[in-house]
Amino acid sequence: MKKIVPQKNLHEFFYQEIQSILAQEPDSIDPAASFYLVNLLSTIYQKNETQQSVINFFDEPLALLLARAHHSNDPEERFTLLKHLGDRALYISGFFGDSLGQSAVDLDYYMAMGGTAYRSLSSISKEKPRQKNLSELFQSLAAHFAQLVDIISQISEASGITKNEDLLRLYERWIHTKSSRLLQKLKDQGIDPLEQHKKILH
Repeated sequence: MKKIVPQKNLHEFFYQEIQSILAQEPDSIDPAASFYLVNLLSTIYQKNETQQSVINFFDEPLALLLARAHHSNDPEERFTLLKHLGDRALYISGFFGDSLGQSAVDLDYYMAMGGTAYRSLSSISKEKPRQKNLSELFQSLAAHFAQLVDIISQISEASGITKNEDLLRLYERWIHTKSSRLLQKLKDQGIDPLEQHKKILH
């Protein structure tokens, strides 16, 4: 079983893992989508002294995020919320897909929401002449969302990221018990539900 490596090697670790998978499935995603996925996973697991290594993916329902994005009059805020929604849905679908079968919302829901977010980002970017490449990237992420989820799932299985402790269930248990022991387990995985993040991942 592979283990997640220290911070300075995270980008290389995820790059090698994804390239290894793509070698078996060369037509699954394009290079730009692959690069996006490497950066997303690297950023999520990057630890620093402020414990802001992982976006708090669990606090706000996807539907509420989508509603906030659609009702926002600030284009930058709308873009940020949609990107957070797409990234969050992708992350959870890949790492916690098995657990979603026992949740109130299933994997199909997360995948549909993620695809919708990325397609919306593609449309927004298309309206700006200088963001044509960005529009194509988000369109690719939407079109290949299922393949991206499968790649993350393979990384999860190979590395044991969620094998020993299902973080989604762990978080749900902490929500109900507020146990300091469970909170510490979450922090050990780079997730601090008490941290108020000033920025959403860009």
